Amino acid sequence: IVDVCFVTTPFEQSQTWAYDRLCWLRRHFKASNDDVYFAFDKSRIEGDMIVDDNIKHVRAWSSKNKEKHGLLFSRPYNIHEHAEHRVRSWADISREVHEMVRFGSRVI
Repeated sequence: IVDVCFVTTPFEQSQTWAYDRLCWLRRHFKASNDDVYFAFDKSRIEGDMIVDDNIKHVRAWSSKNKEKHGLLFSRPYNIHEHAEHRVRSWADISREVHEMVRFGSRVI
């Protein structure tokens, strides 16, 4: 229905971080290597939606993609952050994606 990719920020303090993250994404989401991107600046990634738990990434991406949807995934460490759009569960994300599909959008 949609193209989904995973964009993750490298953790420079760990030499095995990229491998560990790929294994985690494969195990939990069945992601292939072609579905995973490493980026310090997620605002450079194109798509119609971004879901992230870091408000800085959501704001930066949203500022470059004004007609698109930046969603903050609620976590205990970001609950105090103000976000225009916040999702609290995978079910919330699924509902947002289904709404986007009606318009033929690509989701990241």
